[in-house]
Amino acid sequence: MRKTLTIIVAFLYSLCGSAQDTITLKNGNVIRAHILVKSDNYIKYKPDSIKYSHTTFVTGLTNVRTIRYCNGEVDLLSSQNPRSIFQLGVHAAENLYYNRQFLTVGIDYLFNPKISAELNIGGFTGYLQNNFRYSFGGKLWFAGTYSKSGFSPFTGLLYGKNASDRFFEMPVGISYIAKFGLQTSLQLNLLKNINREKYLSDINLELRLGWRFKTYK
Repeated sequence: MRKTLTIIVAFLYSLCGSAQDTITLKNGNVIRAHILVKSDNYIKYKPDSIKYSHTTFVTGLTNVRTIRYCNGEVDLLSSQNPRSIFQLGVHAAENLYYNRQFLTVGIDYLFNPKISAELNIGGFTGYLQNNFRYSFGGKLWFAGTYSKSGFSPFTGLLYGKNASDRFFEMPVGISYIAKFGLQTSLQLNLLKNINREKYLSDINLELRLGWRFKTYK
């Protein structure tokens, strides 16, 4: 793989001649350069300001936001993020709520590696009446936009209804997405009932298991 990337970069360099590649770093700095090597972990480049010297520089891809090659091609390094690759997900969850349990299934979509929306439906086990429960809302993910790690902490805010009770739900937890799409997460949910005389608060523990699907080309 590394040899292939090196050959591609060398080929692009030969086509471009004196034209520049543009490296945009995460700190906002923009470097006009000629990229000599791009591996899975780093790039080696020669800044255009010293293109006639033998000085080269190396920086890790974790420091790079984007690379625009001299032929106009743009490398969006965030595409290596599992939350960019597997945007659509389905899941099932078990919730522990005092001495009761309820099960839910749901669907979610990551608009980008930082923001997602989801819908969940389910009900308490062992209850035949007033059993239906739903919630919907969004989550904020804290792992880096250009991180290749499958782990990310998150928080969120959802609105829902259980029987006659309406509530806001604020989850806090951590999730892992495997390279092949399997996802699992563990979260604590703080529930605030909003249609009672007093705003009652409840906490439940939720374990999710699901599968994510590739939606990029």
